Amino acid sequence: MTIPAGDTNAGVVLAVGDNADLDGLRVVRAGGHSPGFVPGTAVVIVGDNDQPPEPANPYPPDGAINWMLNTAWPGIRPRVNC
Repeated sequence: MTIPAGDTNAGVVLAVGDNADLDGLRVVRAGGHSPGFVPGTAVVIVGDNDQPPEPANPYPPDGAINWMLNTAWPGIRPRVNC
């Protein structure tokens, strides 16, 4: 990058590829230095535009009320301490 004489900053284009993966946040750091000047650093946080997939056949159905649930694990009897 070149900052023209008399200017104090310059723009940078950050090209980000798109995919269907859940990537979360990514941190991009850029820095520069030149003789006779204080070094500079910039940080950009790039967010992912992808979302997790919608659940298929959630149980109980979304918005369900008064739904009976069995919280016991099949084949496991509850432990009773006497």
